[in-house]
Amino acid sequence: MVAKRSDVMFIPFNQSVNRDQIDQAIHHKMIVAFNDPDLTGRRFNISSNPIFLDTIHFASSKYHFQDVIDKIDLAIERGTKNGQLKKLFKTY
Repeated sequence: MVAKRSDVMFIPFNQSVNRDQIDQAIHHKMIVAFNDPDLTGRRFNISSNPIFLDTIHFASSKYHFQDVIDKIDLAIERGTKNGQLKKLFKTY
């Protein structure tokens, strides 16, 4: 238990953020910014297995804009395969 308030923290992140980046953000930015003496020297264990990964979803009413959805799906597939989507999310 940290500062007698919680045992677990859930932190949203996207797929381009890795465990080391989360560890760095928590221990060198968040905890320092809290300026809480109870947190001084504390370390959080960061799971290497996320609970889930949120993916990108697009939706439209049934039978409308299917051609646009198909193009978006194709762009996501291509961007995932060639690495461009991951590169794009690093700046997001």
